[in-house]
Amino acid sequence: MRIGTWNLAHERNASPMVLKRQLDFMEAADCDIWLLSEVPYTFRTVTGPSHTALSDAMDRTHSVYAAVWAKAGIDEPLAEIHEAAALARVQGRRVCSSLLPWHDAPLTHWPDKKGADRAAVMQLAIGRVRAGLSAEQGELIWGGEWSHAFAGEDTVTTDEGRQALEEMVGALGLQLPTAALAHTEDGGRCTLSQIAVPSGWNVTSSGRLVAENGEDGRLSRHDAYVVDVEP
Repeated sequence: MRIGTWNLAHERNASPMVLKRQLDFMEAADCDIWLLSEVPYTFRTVTGPSHTALSDAMDRTHSVYAAVWAKAGIDEPLAEIHEAAALARVQGRRVCSSLLPWHDAPLTHWPDKKGADRAAVMQLAIGRVRAGLSAEQGELIWGGEWSHAFAGEDTVTTDEGRQALEEMVGALGLQLPTAALAHTEDGGRCTLSQIAVPSGWNVTSSGRLVAENGEDGRLSRHDAYVVDVEP
């Protein structure tokens, strides 16, 4: 099974051709499951409702915060656990993509408590996602744009947030094979996009896919990350 995560970084009024190129990139990566973030609100219509689950909230650029896409189709979308998380059942497993508030996110537009300091908003978001994912047993795939690095030089995230996420990954019985993959900007930094899979699964490979093609250049300001696993 191949699982990917990618922040499409959708921008308001972007040409439909941008999404087409991004979908071509995703198809070439040949993932069975994608854990996506910042997708256009038309994403589910374009990719097919039977293959896609979306989070409930959008940001001010009309980006949907998170999406789950499955090549084989989703069994069913599951109840919301956070406005910036998409949760679905895929081949009997729960699959979640979540976007956590980035270091300079405009908090007035963030779904969690308004007016709080950034660290408190992050802890609230992590706590809500943890509560939602802990409510059911069984195999879980969780990832997306977590806005935290777990290795390398990290200048934009908080120790408190990273510790809370590490504890959550362990409590959910997951492993994090993307932790040491390079950030889009390299420079000793590691990715803020993550994929967590059950700790008992065999991870055969993990890697970064540079999100560009020779003709059109960058497809997103974020690169994609993939893991190959044997459940």
